[in-house]
Amino acid sequence: MPNTKIACKHKGCRRLLILNCKSRDALENAIHACMDIEAGGRRHIRLRVYERNAKLCVEVRNRYGKEPEIRKGLPVAQEQGHGFGTKSMAHIVERHGGVFRFLIRDGWFIFQATA
Repeated sequence: MPNTKIACKHKGCRRLLILNCKSRDALENAIHACMDIEAGGRRHIRLRVYERNAKLCVEVRNRYGKEPEIRKGLPVAQEQGHGFGTKSMAHIVERHGGVFRFLIRDGWFIFQATA
Protein backbone atom coordinates (compact mmCIF):
# COMPACT_ATOMS: atom_id res chain seq x y z
CA MET A 1 0.00 0.00 0.00
CA PRO A 2 2.25 2.82 -1.20
CA ASN A 3 1.51 6.32 0.05
CA THR A 4 -0.71 5.00 2.82
CA LYS A 5 -0.67 6.74 6.17
CA ILE A 6 -2.15 5.45 9.38
CA ALA A 7 -2.77 7.92 12.19
CA CYS A 8 -3.74 7.14 15.74
CA LYS A 9 -3.64 9.26 18.87
CA HIS A 10 -3.35 6.31 21.23
CA LYS A 11 0.27 5.64 22.28
CA GLY A 12 -0.06 1.90 21.75
CA CYS A 13 -1.41 1.99 18.18
CA ARG A 14 1.96 2.14 16.48
CA ARG A 15 3.31 -0.67 18.66
CA LEU A 16 0.20 -2.70 17.93
CA LEU A 17 0.61 -2.26 14.17
CA ILE A 18 4.29 -3.20 14.33
CA LEU A 19 3.70 -6.28 16.45
CA ASN A 20 0.66 -7.24 14.40
CA CYS A 21 2.78 -7.35 11.24
CA LYS A 22 5.45 -9.38 12.98
CA SER A 23 2.96 -11.75 14.59
CA ARG A 24 1.44 -12.29 11.15
CA ASP A 25 4.87 -13.34 9.86
CA ALA A 26 5.35 -15.58 12.90
CA LEU A 27 1.93 -17.16 12.36
CA GLU A 28 2.75 -17.84 8.72
CA ASN A 29 6.00 -19.53 9.81
CA ALA A 30 4.08 -21.53 12.43
CA ILE A 31 1.59 -22.76 9.85
CA HIS A 32 4.42 -23.94 7.58
CA ALA A 33 6.11 -25.71 10.51
CA CYS A 34 2.87 -27.47 11.46
CA MET A 35 2.35 -28.62 7.89
CA ASP A 36 5.56 -30.66 8.29
CA ILE A 37 3.98 -32.65 11.11
CA GLU A 38 2.58 -35.99 10.02
CA ALA A 39 -1.20 -36.29 9.71
CA GLY A 40 -2.69 -37.12 13.09
CA GLY A 41 0.25 -35.47 14.86
CA ARG A 42 0.09 -32.60 17.32
CA ARG A 43 -0.44 -29.63 15.01
CA HIS A 44 -0.90 -26.79 17.47
CA ILE A 45 -0.38 -23.04 17.20
CA ARG A 46 -0.96 -20.64 20.08
CA LEU A 47 -1.15 -16.86 19.78
CA ARG A 48 -1.08 -14.69 22.88
CA VAL A 49 -1.30 -10.89 22.90
CA TYR A 50 -1.15 -9.04 26.19
CA GLU A 51 0.11 -5.91 27.94
CA ARG A 52 2.78 -5.93 30.61
CA ASN A 53 4.42 -2.86 32.18
CA ALA A 54 2.74 -0.58 29.60
CA LYS A 55 4.33 -2.63 26.78
CA LEU A 56 2.48 -4.65 24.19
CA CYS A 57 3.61 -8.29 24.08
CA VAL A 58 3.04 -10.97 21.46
CA GLU A 59 3.85 -14.65 21.73
CA VAL A 60 3.43 -17.18 18.94
CA ARG A 61 4.22 -20.79 19.70
CA ASN A 62 3.86 -23.85 17.53
CA ARG A 63 4.68 -27.53 17.34
CA TYR A 64 7.05 -28.68 14.62
CA GLY A 65 7.99 -31.79 12.66
CA LYS A 66 11.74 -31.30 12.49
CA GLU A 67 13.36 -29.58 15.47
CA PRO A 68 14.54 -26.10 14.49
CA GLU A 69 18.03 -24.87 15.16
CA ILE A 70 18.63 -21.48 16.75
CA ARG A 71 22.00 -19.82 16.22
CA LYS A 72 22.94 -16.38 17.56
CA GLY A 73 19.36 -15.88 18.74
CA LEU A 74 17.75 -16.52 15.33
CA PRO A 75 16.31 -19.66 13.78
CA VAL A 76 18.46 -21.20 11.06
CA ALA A 77 16.60 -21.65 7.76
CA GLN A 78 16.31 -25.31 6.82
CA GLU A 79 15.57 -24.59 3.16
CA GLN A 80 17.50 -22.63 0.57
CA GLY A 81 16.16 -19.09 0.16
CA HIS A 82 14.29 -19.05 3.50
CA GLY A 83 15.03 -17.26 6.77
CA PHE A 84 14.58 -13.67 5.66
CA GLY A 85 11.24 -13.31 7.48
CA THR A 86 12.67 -14.02 10.92
CA LYS A 87 15.56 -11.61 10.33
CA SER A 88 13.06 -8.98 9.23
CA MET A 89 10.91 -9.63 12.30
CA ALA A 90 13.90 -9.14 14.58
CA HIS A 91 15.09 -6.01 12.78
CA ILE A 92 11.71 -4.26 12.83
CA VAL A 93 11.02 -5.04 16.49
CA GLU A 94 14.46 -3.72 17.49
CA ARG A 95 14.17 -0.66 15.23
CA HIS A 96 11.06 0.37 17.15
CA GLY A 97 12.67 -0.07 20.56
CA GLY A 98 11.29 -3.52 21.24
CA VAL A 99 12.88 -6.80 22.20
CA PHE A 100 12.34 -10.29 20.85
CA ARG A 101 13.48 -13.84 21.28
CA PHE A 102 13.12 -17.19 19.62
CA LEU A 103 13.38 -20.31 21.74
CA ILE A 104 12.58 -23.99 21.81
CA ARG A 105 10.97 -25.41 24.94
CA ASP A 106 9.11 -28.66 25.63
CA GLY A 107 8.39 -29.39 21.97
CA TRP A 108 7.31 -25.81 21.19
CA PHE A 109 9.01 -23.30 18.89
CA ILE A 110 8.34 -19.90 20.47
CA PHE A 111 8.59 -16.32 19.18
CA GLN A 112 8.14 -13.55 21.75
CA ALA A 113 8.22 -9.81 21.07
CA THR A 114 7.58 -6.73 23.15
CA ALA A 115 7.37 -3.13 21.94
